[in-house]
Amino acid sequence: MRNQLKIVLGSLGMVAMLGLTSTVQGVPAFARQTGLDCNSCHASPGYPTLNTFGQAFKAGGYTQANEDNLMGDGEALSIPKTFNMSMVMKMNTELGITKTAFTNQLQFPDEIAFLAGGRVGKNIGFLVESGNGPSLGNFKLVFAPELGPVRLGIVPFYTSGGIGAAYAFETLSTSNAENIRLTEGKAFTSAQQLAEWGGPAGDSTSGLGIYVWHPMGFINYTPFVSSNGIENGPQIASSFANYFRAAITPSFGGIDMAIGATYKMGQSDAIGADTQVITGGKFNYLAVDAQVMGNFGLPMAIVITYANNMDTSASGVAVAVDAQVLPDLIAVTLGYRHDLTANGTGSNGGIGIKYQITRNMRFAVDGWYNIASGDITLIPNFFGAF
Repeated sequence: MRNQLKIVLGSLGMVAMLGLTSTVQGVPAFARQTGLDCNSCHASPGYPTLNTFGQAFKAGGYTQANEDNLMGDGEALSIPKTFNMSMVMKMNTELGITKTAFTNQLQFPDEIAFLAGGRVGKNIGFLVESGNGPSLGNFKLVFAPELGPVRLGIVPFYTSGGIGAAYAFETLSTSNAENIRLTEGKAFTSAQQLAEWGGPAGDSTSGLGIYVWHPMGFINYTPFVSSNGIENGPQIASSFANYFRAAITPSFGGIDMAIGATYKMGQSDAIGADTQVITGGKFNYLAVDAQVMGNFGLPMAIVITYANNMDTSASGVAVAVDAQVLPDLIAVTLGYRHDLTANGTGSNGGIGIKYQITRNMRFAVDGWYNIASGDITLIPNFFGAF
């Protein structure tokens, strides 16, 4: 009966999505490399939230592998026998319902991306993504030597997806890194989005992430350059900007907790058609975030975020709860974001419902209500990775 319900609901979801979804959430290439189920890394509320094992896997540079799947002597050469690849696709539509109009912004597909990633050698891993949309090109190479329980990470990276410097290293789903946030509905779950945390759409960022990770927390410093509106390929013009990130991540009695802070400052430039640098806007952001995961009657994740754009005075606070109401089948996200600026136009309350067709395919609907205008936005979206 359960399988029949999955097939019926999945079919209805696909029908609804035909002609109807931000970057990578789950990477099956890593499941192939490790020989582990996707839920080994992802928390019980579902993708993209990482559990403690998943956070350690990421901090280790995606290098853990099934020993039977490796070739070489373990030192001079230690790589997977097969080259791990994945395909990720997203489709969505944004439906706007106002007092005077109904709008439909079709994004079909929103993203199609090919990914490769995993082990390059002992304590060295990589991730590369190419496709359409915001994921036109993302790449990182991770050097993560072990120092007892500590990982020291060095990450040269490039991203054109508007993720920014957080792409180098982030383990929490508090919207610091947009590609691993709880849901598509960032308008009711993310204070960082209100403060334009990721920067304007199309931002390209290159940098060198340096992090120290321990099961009890991590520190990340990433000097980077960022450019918006590039017309001549992946050229970036800017003086170095700075990204600082720190979080403590203790666990008690099966409850995983985290509290962190982030500060980002710099300038976004662009290169015009004549290759001259066009000075862009400065950015100066501060954020504080917290995340709690565990079983509170239901497996759930609770996220609280605060962000302040000190240049534009945009600031807000958001609270979101992501709960798995039916194991491996249905999860519900509830959230409210309060706009702390004078006009308050960014205050939204919302709900998201995620239906897990399989562990690597998901249909979801996110909707929110704008407190100031009374407008309603709905985003049906489909995500698949294989």
